[in-house]
Amino acid sequence: MGGFLTQRQQAVVADVLDESRDLLDHDALDLTLPDQTARQLNLDPPVTFREALATLIARGSRSPARAFVRAVLALRDDPRVQGEEVLPVGEVEVAV
Repeated sequence: MGGFLTQRQQAVVADVLDESRDLLDHDALDLTLPDQTARQLNLDPPVTFREALATLIARGSRSPARAFVRAVLALRDDPRVQGEEVLPVGEVEVAV
């Protein structure tokens, strides 16, 4: 994660992404950032965590690090990670 994040921030991000990967059975970096967070990081939504991380590393500035780490930490309560994602109105999930 280069010089964008401190070692402590890198450890936190890695831990949360590992937890999320275990729950999702795929990489949480492929999830999209909330639009408001993307704009806060000066990125045009929609943007995935992976795309955001690559762009922020390339920029080389540490100033958006806290906002990115906050967004990663929010994955712990994200319905997409917790399996509670709300279906569009009118759709019903049917157990087979």
